[in-house]
Amino acid sequence: MNLAGVNVQQAQMSSKQQAIVVKEGQVLHGTIKKLYPDQKAEIQVGNQKMMAQLEMPLKAGDAHFFQVTGTSPELSLKLVSGPLTSQSTTQQALQLMKSMNLPDSKEMQQIIKQFLKQDVPMSREQLIQAEHVLKSTTIPATQALDALSKIVQLKLPMTENSLQAIVQGSAKTGFQAALQNLQQLIQNDSSLSGSLKEALLNSLLRLQKPLAIETGSVMLAKMLDSLLSAATSATTKQAMLAMLREAGVLPQNANMMNFLSNSLGKADANPTATLQNALQLVQQNPQNLEARAALQQAILNHTGISSSSKEAVMTALNRVSLAPTNPYIAQLSTVVSNASATTNPATPTQILNTIVQTNLTNLSPVLSQLAQTVQQDGQLPQASKEAIITVLQKFDSAQASTQTIQTLAKNIQHELVKGYSEQLQQQPLQQGVTQQTKIQLLQLLGVQPQMMDEAMEALTYQATKTVNPITQQLLQNTELQLQQQMNGKAFEIILRHTLQSLGLNYEANLSNKDTNLEQLQQQLKPQLMALLQDETAHSTTRQAAENIVARMNGMHFLSGENGPQHQLIMQVPLDFFGKQTDATLQWNGRMKKNGKIDADYARVMFYLDLASLEETVIDMQVQSRVITVTVYNEKHDLMQFAEPLRASLEKGLEAHDYKLSGVLIKPFERATKDVKPMLHATTSTGEGGVDLRI
Repeated sequence: MNLAGVNVQQAQMSSKQQAIVVKEGQVLHGTIKKLYPDQKAEIQVGNQKMMAQLEMPLKAGDAHFFQVTGTSPELSLKLVSGPLTSQSTTQQALQLMKSMNLPDSKEMQQIIKQFLKQDVPMSREQLIQAEHVLKSTTIPATQALDALSKIVQLKLPMTENSLQAIVQGSAKTGFQAALQNLQQLIQNDSSLSGSLKEALLNSLLRLQKPLAIETGSVMLAKMLDSLLSAATSATTKQAMLAMLREAGVLPQNANMMNFLSNSLGKADANPTATLQNALQLVQQNPQNLEARAALQQAILNHTGISSSSKEAVMTALNRVSLAPTNPYIAQLSTVVSNASATTNPATPTQILNTIVQTNLTNLSPVLSQLAQTVQQDGQLPQASKEAIITVLQKFDSAQASTQTIQTLAKNIQHELVKGYSEQLQQQPLQQGVTQQTKIQLLQLLGVQPQMMDEAMEALTYQATKTVNPITQQLLQNTELQLQQQMNGKAFEIILRHTLQSLGLNYEANLSNKDTNLEQLQQQLKPQLMALLQDETAHSTTRQAAENIVARMNGMHFLSGENGPQHQLIMQVPLDFFGKQTDATLQWNGRMKKNGKIDADYARVMFYLDLASLEETVIDMQVQSRVITVTVYNEKHDLMQFAEPLRASLEKGLEAHDYKLSGVLIKPFERATKDVKPMLHATTSTGEGGVDLRI
């Protein structure tokens, strides 16, 4: 079907829109438009005209097959066939086969007719290779022929792998089904090694739970609420403690009496001082591996340093060699100093650890600082603030002892955990608020900052696999809550986590010297490539894995540039709390002279197959930062549901300096003739991007 100028069924650029690039040895179908002296002629190939030097005089208006004999300094052509004006495509194909001494087969006729239809220049070698691929493939002939012409256009090797990649990469549906089939095959394949099978199943689970971190965070908050409540049964508390121990959130010896007190005083009360001391040791001796490891740990544990600053410090640290004289030592010192200078004020959690670790004579100013920090904490509910202030006011510093300080710290810790848990449940998908609240809550439990996301994911995965009805019910309630609070930010998180888990940019990331290789190997694509190398795996399992790898590669092949225009196609298997759908994202935009995306002009399209709305296409066009959104769908009265969302969409776009022109709802339009498809792509960097809400 066609959408008012947009061909929904075609994801790639039409060959008629592309500039035809000819190479020596290729055969092309052309019509002589004009003749010039010295046997020069203007020849039309497809929708393009080119000047060429002919080897013999010909008649204007006739169509011929020509073979390229040279491209420099000018295009030189040799006649391969006589005039083709009155011949059918089949007759033309047969004549070309005879002229080029090609095999007389049904497949060769199909290939030549396809290439003639697409105006694709071809060489004898390519035709023979294409025939071999077409004969051996199990892909239906219609799909295979379209893909073969695309292989020539993209200058890919004429192989079965290229054919699979183009066919799989062009598909807009079936990604979820392919992943589910692979999961079933892996589970049933007893020949796979235990470690590879576990890694693959975990990667597939991450795709099914793209909000695993957010789910685990809310589950943790609900668990802590239950553990601190006197109304919760002992059985429920024991089940929750067991789950928290299994996920690594609590130590193995945690019980109802010590699950909070175990962490008191163990966190670093002055992480900035620790960071500076570690840096000094590295400056004194870059060859000291223990000092370098301590500095790395101090960087990761410092919650007041932003993620970008941490990345800058880690990059500088990785460049510090073991040589006695190193130019990167000074750079490392500068980066650490800048990061330390921009750290956030002390948090209630850090001050609480200071209280436990300080001596009795210095207690009063620390308690005053805690009271002030609690009052200013935007993540704590007012009731929690008042409860903590009351506890502090009742405490007599003059009569303080080690025991009374411990009791004070436990009471404050109890109120902080209760307050942060409440806040986390109320705003689970507000990224900035959630992250800060989660950091404070997990620090109160003694979880190191660099392990927080991993611990939250583990909690979700453990709950997914458990047979305990208490934990199962908790997971269901949490996912239902998140589902009801879904917003544009949640969709962005799901999209980002899914793309990262798939590993679509695996090869590109390998070339980045700052890439964490251990994290990279946890992505699905490298694991599938390892499976393809495992000869002990069942052939059916390997074939399913090969199809998915081909689909990933096909997206890269079909994405690219055509002059100043850039195109990227992404297929994303989305999972919304068990509701699965395939989404295809296509973006087309132009590049600036500096090589960056021009965010003022673009076209973004989502192809979705939704449970309730079914087939849906969202077309967003950007002209001079003015955006028009068109939703194509067959459902009636869709506008009455879309109109209430218009205000939030307009507000979100204005935050990024875009203006919403209009939101249109249209049915799919069926065209009686071919319409040139538009190009669509996206950028993985996010630079100059648009905040999309669906």
